[in-house]
Amino acid sequence: MKKIILIGGGTFSPVVIDSITENEKYSDYEIQGILDDNGISRINYDYPHMGKVEDAEKFADENTFFVISIGSPKARKKIAEAHPTLNYLTVIDKSANISKSAKIGKGSIILKGTIINAFAQLGDHVIVNSGAIVDHHCVIGNYSHIGHGVITWECAKIDEAQHIFPGTVIMGEKL
Repeated sequence: MKKIILIGGGTFSPVVIDSITENEKYSDYEIQGILDDNGISRINYDYPHMGKVEDAEKFADENTFFVISIGSPKARKKIAEAHPTLNYLTVIDKSANISKSAKIGKGSIILKGTIINAFAQLGDHVIVNSGAIVDHHCVIGNYSHIGHGVITWECAKIDEAQHIFPGTVIMGEKL
């Protein structure tokens, strides 16, 4: 059995847990617990607090995968850069609709009801939150967080570590 350890135990982590535990794709994985410097949220199911983020390497092996379950782009970037050798799992909710030509980087989290269209490119550790649309040929930089219901319209480009707030529409440029 493969193991998953979440990094970040705040209010975003239960959403990530749902996308893992409700998807048959991850049936060979078992969530072991959560690393968080501040403890974990009381609304975080029953997974144990395993220690601080700096303890991640203690748990690393070929069968252990990590998910940075923190919404802040700056925090995700800091953690990923401090721990570059961890096996990062990309989490894709079973209800996400993703084009076969889209590219999604390692450690990214694609949540409920999202649409990712043809030739979209998502960097590493990107979050596409519930109900967002990443249209064709859009490029989303590493660590960025595309909020609930955001629409990135054809060929839009989002720089690294950006937080695009819910309901925003971003126009793209024609190819």
